[in-house]
This record gives sequence, structure tokens and C-alpha cells, in this order.
Amino acid sequence: MTLTPASSDQDGKLDSLSMWNRFALVMAATLIMGAGWGIRGSFGHSRGAMMPGAMLGLTLAVCSLRTDWRKRAAILGFLSAIGWGFNGASSYGLLIGYSVGGSLENSAYGYACLFLIGALYSGLGCSFLAIGLTKPRSFLDHAVIPMIVLYSLWLLEEFTGLKRWSIDLFAKDPATPNVSAWLYNSNWLNAATAIVVGTVAAIRTPGNRGAGWLMASLGLGWFAGMFVLVHLADLRINPPRHDAWAGCLGMQLALLGYFIIEKNRAAIMLAGYGLVAGGYGFACGEFLQALGRAEWGPIGSIAILKEFGAWTIMEQTFGYVMGFGTALAIERLVQGRLAPPHEDSVARLLNPFCAFVLLGPLFAFNFLTNVGHWKEFKLISERTLGIPTGYLLMAVVVMILLLLATALYRQQMGTLDLAPKSPLGKSQLLALLVIWMALAIYILLPRIGFPTSLMFFAAIGLGTLLILFLDKQSLSIKFQSATPPESPLWTLGWKHWILWCAAPATIWGLATLTMALKIPITQFRFSKPEATSRWELPRPRFGVDEWHPCALAARSRDQPVSRSS
Repeated sequence: MTLTPASSDQDGKLDSLSMWNRFALVMAATLIMGAGWGIRGSFGHSRGAMMPGAMLGLTLAVCSLRTDWRKRAAILGFLSAIGWGFNGASSYGLLIGYSVGGSLENSAYGYACLFLIGALYSGLGCSFLAIGLTKPRSFLDHAVIPMIVLYSLWLLEEFTGLKRWSIDLFAKDPATPNVSAWLYNSNWLNAATAIVVGTVAAIRTPGNRGAGWLMASLGLGWFAGMFVLVHLADLRINPPRHDAWAGCLGMQLALLGYFIIEKNRAAIMLAGYGLVAGGYGFACGEFLQALGRAEWGPIGSIAILKEFGAWTIMEQTFGYVMGFGTALAIERLVQGRLAPPHEDSVARLLNPFCAFVLLGPLFAFNFLTNVGHWKEFKLISERTLGIPTGYLLMAVVVMILLLLATALYRQQMGTLDLAPKSPLGKSQLLALLVIWMALAIYILLPRIGFPTSLMFFAAIGLGTLLILFLDKQSLSIKFQSATPPESPLWTLGWKHWILWCAAPATIWGLATLTMALKIPITQFRFSKPEATSRWELPRPRFGVDEWHPCALAARSRDQPVSRSS
């Protein structure tokens, strides 16, 4: 089979990104991801985390100025949504409690664990994004049917009660509430299903072997991480809660192993940037929340600043740093002229499938969160026309999904002119739709956090302006002279490893500064200490001497409706 590049970019007139284009790429990704992660805080879990992942992937595709990536915009958004969604099952509420005080060791432990959780969020997201940027279209085409089958089975397990059965199977014994099994409250059934579907796809269909084996290896990596780290090593970072982080770490190692076998240095580089950005982003974001809780300095003396919710500030900071780090890696790939991925397949299912997921199910499932809050706040009645109102709303959602599928099918067949003709126009339209739909379902929540939410309203506004005012010219990438993914050019440099080496000192420094704030806490990973910090930061003149969860709730008037950790 003859392999051809996605696009020769014969219409391209730019040889490299200008300073303005580089700024637009990095700034748009930073703003959109920060705003998206702030929105995610009100929806939580994996499906909530998929929204900012999709927003970031689409923004990067559009702002890269690469025609081949713009043609894959829906694919990149879809894969980014999957990658950032995986670690959404991890629990970190207690880790935040540890980090804000108790003892220097307790705080440092909390920050270190948050660094790990943040690294896995962004590392998995960047790893899946790398697959879309480097793998041939045939590989991605062959993954569509197994992914449809896998997610359909996951939904079937959820609606038939099998998922609840799988969780109850490893539930705690009421007689020993502080003891939990290694698969306690985990998605082990989903991982087992992925192994079966991937293996069957690899064995029965020769063309599916690459994608099928990768799917199966991710499931095996999840089980390996849980078995080795939780069952054998007993590394439970926040007992008595579950340890889904270990499964995600196993998946991350499986992906890195896959990239090493494939000699895909570009993917390893992108994943490395993501791991560092996510780790530093979560840890630094949590320190800002600690300053807000303590009402330190100007936060305690300026009334306007006290109106901002510390929790949401943490979430947005985490998102900003993840977006910034990922954009730096993408900018390096663009400037280094990463070879266009091969378009070695004529299948036409992949792009509309990815667009359908981004515009349909992704928002349909997150919209159910709105419905739950509407019921909680008595904004809708339990029954309408004698029928449960939830059923009627689900029928409306199904109708919209069918209409969307019809529109995308007719567009693909050429019988409907719904989207612009150019790759730039199509990618811009899809990116703006996904970004604005995420904002819309957030606004539809019964209570949104002012004034903190104004920050990501402004971020989305500035980010979309950068997308709207992009240069219409594209980069000229000659396939023959481009840099392949296996090139040593993509090897992680000394600056990257310095950041890893600096991580322990950064964590210890953040813990030391946090201890100086003297925030009373109730969550201790270790025994409660008697000693206190030897020094403290200057207290605000009109600050609050003690912090209590009830007092925090009273002061933070703009917290999201629902936070899940």
C-alpha cells in the first residue's frame, strides 16, 4: 500500500510560525483549558473532564496553522477528550485536606500526591493527543468499531446494574469500615471489558490488530497498576477512599511503553510535557487555594478579593498550566516540522463519528448533571403530563442526537452544505461549537459562581477571539523534508529533566509556606503532631484567625454547585 501525507500544503505560504502565531497558539490553549477546567469543576468525574480535553485538542488543531492537523481537528478533539477523561475517576478531596496543614510532612505528602494526580491527568491527555498527531489514518479508522462496541458495553453495564454489582462485589465490610479491597469502588469491570473487546478485535480482524492490542494493553496496564501498587505494595494514598490513580498510572506506563516500542519520540516528548505541566499545575493551584482559605495578605484585607472562590481559582490555575505546557509541546512539534501523519485509508467514518461524539453524547451526558440539579432545586416538577419529567428530557436529548447524526451523515454524503469547505473553516466552526456548548451547559446550572466564573467567561472570550482572528495562511510542510516522529530531535532535553529534579524541592517549599499560614485542618494522613511551624507568613490586618469548613462555606459564596473528587 502506498502511503501519502495528509496534505502537501501546496497552498501554504508560511515556513514557520511567526512570533504572533506562536503567542496565539500558546495563549489560546492556556485560556481555553483554564476556563474549561473551571467549568469541569461543576460536573466532575470523567465525563466532566472530557469537555476541557476536547476544547484543548480542538484549539491546538486550529491554532497550529497546519492543514493536516486541521483536517484531523475532530479526531484530535475526540482523543484529547478521552485522554483527559480517564483520570477523572481519581479521588483527591482528602489529598487537598492533607496539603493545607497539620504538619510539614502531612502537607508535603498532600502536595506530592496532588502532583501525581495532576501529572496523570495531563500525561494521559497528551498521550492520546500524540496518537492522533502521529498514527496513520488506517490505525485510527480500525479503532472506531471497537470503541463503539466498548462504550456501548460500558453503557449497558451501567443501565443494567452490572456496574453497581461490580462495585458492590468489593464493597467494605461494615464491621471494618477502614479496610478496603484493592478493587474497592473502582472501574475494574470497564477495564476487563476493554481487555476482552480489544483482544477480540485484534484476533478476529487482522486490520484491527494495532488498535485492538493497544486497547487491551491499556486494560491490562490498569489491572497491573492496581494489583502491584495497591494490592501488593499497599500504597493507598488517601484511605479509606479508592485508589483509581494506580490504574491510571498503569495505563500511563502502558502508553509510554507502547511509544518506546514504536520508537515514537514525538509522542514521548508530548507526554513528558503533559506530565510535568499537570503535576506543577495541580500543586501550585492548591497553594493558591491555601492562600485563599487563610485569607492571607491582600486576600484578607481587600473585600473584592474575598468574593472569589478559592476552590475554583485552584481548578482554573490547574487548567491554565496544563494548557500552557501542552501548547509549548505542540509549538515545538510545529516549529520542528513534525511529519504529517499518513492518510493511507479511504474510510469516511472516522471524522463524522468523532464530530458526533463531541457535539452529541459528550454534552448529552453532562447535561444530565443539569437535570439532576434542576430537580434538587425544585426548578422542574417530578412529572409532566403524567410522565416523569426526566424521561421526557431524555427523549428530547435522543431526538437531538438523531437529528445531529442525520445532519452529519448528509454533510458527509455531500447532500448538505452545513460546514465551510476549507479545513480552517471546518476546524474553527467545530472548536467554537464545542467551546460555546460547554459554556452554555454551565450557564444552565441553577447556581453559578460569581464573581469567580467571570474569570473563565473572560478567558473563553479572549480565547475564541484568538481563534476567530487566526491567519488564513497555512504552514508549508514538505512531507519528504519533514521530521519523522522517531527522530532524535524530539528527545526530551535537560530543561525538562531539571523540572523533574526540582519537583521535590518545589513540593517541600509549597508545604513549608502552607504550614506558615497555620490553617486548622481535620484530615491527617499521619498522626496528629504537637509541633508547629517555626515561622509564619505575615497575617492580613483584617484576616480571619481560624478556618473552619462551615466558615469557609459561608464566605465562599460562589463555589460550584457540584464538585467531585
